[in-house]
Amino acid sequence: MKITKIIIVSVFLILLLNYNTTYADNITYTNTDTLSEYDPSDYLPPEVTDRLSDNNISAESTSIVASVIEFIISALKEVVISSGSEFSSILGVIITTSLIKKIIDNNRHKMIISYISVVYITFLSLDTILNILKNSTAALQSLKELLSSVIPAFSAILLLSGNSFTSITSTASLGAVLTLLDILLTSVLVPVVTILIFVTIFEKISPGFAEIKLMQSIKKSVNTLITFITTVMITVLGFQNILSSSKDSLSARTVKFATSNFIPIVGGAIGESLRTVSAGIKFLKSTVGTSVCLAIISVVLPTIIEIFFTKTMFSFFSFSCGILGNTDEKGLFESLNSIFDIISAIIICVAILSILIMILFITTSVAIGG
Repeated sequence: MKITKIIIVSVFLILLLNYNTTYADNITYTNTDTLSEYDPSDYLPPEVTDRLSDNNISAESTSIVASVIEFIISALKEVVISSGSEFSSILGVIITTSLIKKIIDNNRHKMIISYISVVYITFLSLDTILNILKNSTAALQSLKELLSSVIPAFSAILLLSGNSFTSITSTASLGAVLTLLDILLTSVLVPVVTILIFVTIFEKISPGFAEIKLMQSIKKSVNTLITFITTVMITVLGFQNILSSSKDSLSARTVKFATSNFIPIVGGAIGESLRTVSAGIKFLKSTVGTSVCLAIISVVLPTIIEIFFTKTMFSFFSFSCGILGNTDEKGLFESLNSIFDIISAIIICVAILSILIMILFITTSVAIGG
């Protein structure tokens, strides 16, 4: 027994004498940001960055509001300049028609002049309506391409943050909005606007057809349908996000509980590391989500401004016709405003759903840091 102890002590002393001490020498410092691996530019699709750079908007800038206001002012100026001549012509026709009616006492001649005025104003307004329809279609098509491009980025960031269930539901949500957008582009927007244009023309040509009030019925039906679709999708998206976030949080807490219990020495360090990673991913999510929101706004806002400005001018024309006694022209402008209401409702519906998904993406808690 003593011989065994002597052998063990001897071996230990030999190992101790031959042990070379190592020191931590030449410490290297770096100025690299700890969040460099979460650079938002690596996750933003080219469609988003190009759209923001073209409009001088940046989500990381301290003057986002100022840049957005500047963008709105520039878009409004462009609309005023492009449509100023057409609106001046329409106003000139209204004033000329009113003066001629004041001079002529023959009611039959007044009806003929009013009929010619309505036809000519319709011809002038048709170019404005078709231009707005073209711009609206282009805006929705650009929005469709934008949403399609961000699906891989959103999935990657959500998987990186441990939100596997949320990644699946967010992709499905974007897919649902893209499906709705495709339906509105191919089957609703152009056909409905075309039908409304013909209904407006027939109502002004035939007083008997105007008594049916088909324009009001179509407008009410379309607006009700859009409101219903928007309400249902907002509700489904909200509850879907809540359920998927709860599943991700439960899965992450289970993993961290197992880690802290089965790896007692390293478990605490892993928890702190996950919190650091969580902070970086939150920064990444907020920057990417805000950038996509700004890109969506830059896509749809010019068309919405154009529609709003045109509606304002047509309301002014309608008010002027009412004062000057041009009742037929007044009814024409009211009918044309109904067309703009439906176009704007479609665009705003899709924009709200898209921005809602971005907000849910930003506000979703990071599972690995919870």
